[in-house]
Amino acid sequence: MPETRSPEAWALAERLRSELGRLQTRDGWPVPCSIGVVTFNRPPGSVQEPISAGDELMYEAKHNGKDRIERARRTGSFVPHPGA
Repeated sequence: MPETRSPEAWALAERLRSELGRLQTRDGWPVPCSIGVVTFNRPPGSVQEPISAGDELMYEAKHNGKDRIERARRTGSFVPHPGA
């Protein structure tokens, strides 16, 4: 979401997670949603940078309990953690 500030991006992600949490599968199971939200203070150097950063945060959300949002603010180019 280009030109979206951090608070608005985080609020939208929470709304999405909340709305998905109201859904159920045909078997009655809830639909959990783990989301990674990253915002950059400066434009990233490539399209892959925000994708990689968001992906890493999504896996953090899964690792930290699922059905949650992990968020981060970056100032420049993203460098993934080793092994990510």
